[in-house]
Amino acid sequence: MKSGSRRKRYVRTPGGITRVRYSEFKDGTPRCGICGSYLSGITLSSKGVIRTSKSEKSVERPYGGSICHRCLETLIKLSVRA
Repeated sequence: MKSGSRRKRYVRTPGGITRVRYSEFKDGTPRCGICGSYLSGITLSSKGVIRTSKSEKSVERPYGGSICHRCLETLIKLSVRA
């Protein structure tokens, strides 16, 4: 499928014609928005986010699914001390 955001790869066919192939998007494992570490407790299937249930996509705490527990702990401490 042609798209500007996909990576283009030029492939030479046996007939001598150069064609453009567009790569597929990889299913990235979710990472923390602050420190960049992988988020624990979130499982994604190989088919992506579509087939996973809502409870498997996020964690039941504030900022669950976007910030890891270590960064959340420091944010709560900073907000209480301020």
